[in-house]
Amino acid sequence: MMVKYKYHAHYFSFQIISNDKLYVKWDDSHESTYDLQWLLERNFNEGQERHENQQVKWTAESFSAIFRSFKYEDVIKRSDKTLLQWLETLAVYGISMIKRCGLEQDRVKELAGRVAFLKKTQYG
Repeated sequence: MMVKYKYHAHYFSFQIISNDKLYVKWDDSHESTYDLQWLLERNFNEGQERHENQQVKWTAESFSAIFRSFKYEDVIKRSDKTLLQWLETLAVYGISMIKRCGLEQDRVKELAGRVAFLKKTQYG
């Protein structure tokens, strides 16, 4: 069964619940509840600084200067700071290397699971 989605819903009503949650009823009848801290972290009104990484183009000559590698264990288990550095490197330069992964199956899946929710698709 195909479900039609309304991509430009507008709020119908809203209510603040217990000083730290916002309840919204939308004009298409769906309902949402948002945590205040989550909303504050995503407030991009004028005057708010928005962190966006600029992509950097590199060449064969500049590759050695931009290339970074990370240890698998540091990214997967040890430090959110290292995870952030790895993700920022990928966002800015589009390349990095993960070293010392071992030969166990599903290492890429474990890395992907560290940064995203995984789900099965028709693509694999």
